[in-house]
Amino acid sequence: MKALLLLPIFGAVAAHAECTQYSYTGQPFNLVTASSNNDLPASSPIVGSLTLSQALPPNATLLTVTPATWQFSLVNDELTYTNGWFEDYPTPSFQFSTDANGNITDWLVTVDWSNSPGTLNVYDISMTVAKAGDQIAETYDDLNNPVGPMSITGSSATSGTWTCVTQMTAAYTAPPPPPPPVNPLAAQVAALTAEVNSLTAQRNNAEAINTIYLAEIRTFAAELAASRTEVAALTAEVEKLKSTK
Repeated sequence: MKALLLLPIFGAVAAHAECTQYSYTGQPFNLVTASSNNDLPASSPIVGSLTLSQALPPNATLLTVTPATWQFSLVNDELTYTNGWFEDYPTPSFQFSTDANGNITDWLVTVDWSNSPGTLNVYDISMTVAKAGDQIAETYDDLNNPVGPMSITGSSATSGTWTCVTQMTAAYTAPPPPPPPVNPLAAQVAALTAEVNSLTAQRNNAEAINTIYLAEIRTFAAELAASRTEVAALTAEVEKLKSTK
């Protein structure tokens, strides 16, 4: 069963959602400065999204990750992983901290397009998305532009919000079967049975010994009776011999 979950990162989340896709909404800029000749718009807030190859681990501290895909809207431009300009510019940086459930608690994202000044049609953009607030800076310098370079910066002093957008496919795992019921008298019955068997064996052994003793006594009694008969016969013989003298 598949379910599309939209889970705010801030707030009570009972379990780790194994999130791999996030959307971001920053706060509107509360400070904007621009050059007098500026005609660049200062659209805000910064919004974006990113997809990770695997979920963020729990209890991470500003862990650097490389998203599989990402996209942010900065002023009127979209900075995306597909934009070939980034081949010649600093690598974007993505760092995240998480709580015990893997929810984002702190972050620092930096994207920078910075070219060399003094060249034709230089268009520089830098962006920072952080828990402390978001910042942008944009400059445009066309040597053919008679009004000269234009610039604008914007910042917000409060945190934006990361939202988990996760397509979950959870396989049901059956719980293990309960252990067989334990009979509290079974151990006592087993112990008593063992004791009865032991006493029976002892009794049988005693009866066997008694049988042997009884047979020996009977043999001795028969031998004693035979000896007495022999003594009586000898005594009669002696008396007979005495009477003939």
